[in-house]
Amino acid sequence: MVVWLIGLSGAGKTTIGRALYNKWKVFDSSTVFVDGDEVRNIFSQDKTPSDYSLEGRRQNAELIFNICKWLDSQNLNVVCCLLSLFPELQARNRVGFSKYFEVFVQVPIHKLIGRDNKGLYGKAIKKETKNVVGIDIEFPDPPNPDLVIDNKGFDTSPEIWAQEIAQTSGIIDLLPSEDYRYARGDLMGRPNTYKYTQFHGAKFLGQWWNTRQRALRMLPNPLHDAPSFDKEAKGTAGLLEKSFKEALSISSQKASLPFYVEMLLKKFEVSNRIYDGYDENLKPVDKKQFRTHAYYVRAAESFEIAFYKSGDLRVLNVFLKCMDTLTAHVKELDISLSTRLARLILKERDYVNQIASKRKIKIS
Repeated sequence: MVVWLIGLSGAGKTTIGRALYNKWKVFDSSTVFVDGDEVRNIFSQDKTPSDYSLEGRRQNAELIFNICKWLDSQNLNVVCCLLSLFPELQARNRVGFSKYFEVFVQVPIHKLIGRDNKGLYGKAIKKETKNVVGIDIEFPDPPNPDLVIDNKGFDTSPEIWAQEIAQTSGIIDLLPSEDYRYARGDLMGRPNTYKYTQFHGAKFLGQWWNTRQRALRMLPNPLHDAPSFDKEAKGTAGLLEKSFKEALSISSQKASLPFYVEMLLKKFEVSNRIYDGYDENLKPVDKKQFRTHAYYVRAAESFEIAFYKSGDLRVLNVFLKCMDTLTAHVKELDISLSTRLARLILKERDYVNQIASKRKIKIS
């Protein structure tokens, strides 16, 4: 399917298109984003004034059509953002793609001139530049868009418009249901309470695993082993390293949990947070500081090893909750933390599969 967003420069088509792409890509990795300006840059069609003439724009439009047709022929979803001046080429899109949905991001030119973040329109009005669509090149509104987005107020978030496109185009019907609600939103700022749920059994586990699979699609190849113990770490990092070292030292299944593992377990169970600092009584120094992603990853590694060594279901319970938080924040992780999270998701899957198998529950 090809979703084609049309609009003047500054109307918001690329921002909205990228929000749609980000949403779609999580559910279907065979989704690509094509932007008119990026294509110009790749093929060096942005070097001379003639590249922006009416004929130059037509050539760029033809190139983008061919790229999108090629991607569509390989069963890839395409989100394309293009100024798109030519109604006859828009008409060709409808017969040239396997499925086509056209969105017109509509903003009056006087609004764009007043906003003009890039200074493009001001320069055109002053005759400092030429071939600017909307000033010295006419922009015809697309005659038959499938959806018109009135973005003149710029007060609706791109994510809301992306949701509108997904619903109107039918994309939303292609996406899996989101019954598992415990791995979305700002779970560091607003942690889960996990209270009063009636969600359980195979359906629960299936939806839980869907969230993890979507996270895996966004992550690089997993790290093979957890990073080794860092004896030089201080502060909260030092506490986490002590817990990690103790987890490694657990000698047998059903062994009692060592002090720092037990402490970390209880702290996370109560708050679902890892704070940036703790005092000598292991209380948070500042309850507003809790967003260091590396601490959550290291805590999850400690829980993972502690469960592997002890088999204590309390540890698995907290490990799963910590993984919910990390899955909700997967896009914020750097490459190093991402490879570690990918490993943890695979470990988590193995442990849950083992328990489900003993209870004859199949995770779909």
